[in-house]
Amino acid sequence: MNFSDFFYFFLKTFESVFRKNEYDIQLQKIPTVEYKL
Repeated sequence: MNFSDFFYFFLKTFESVFRKNEYDIQLQKIPTVEYKL
């Protein structure tokens, strides 16, 4: 992955954690990491 992808992923993850939205965290944590890597 390049820097922009990593930054975007970090931003979205941080946003989910910051909002403490469990659905977002569940949705993004595993599938997104698997997909990106």
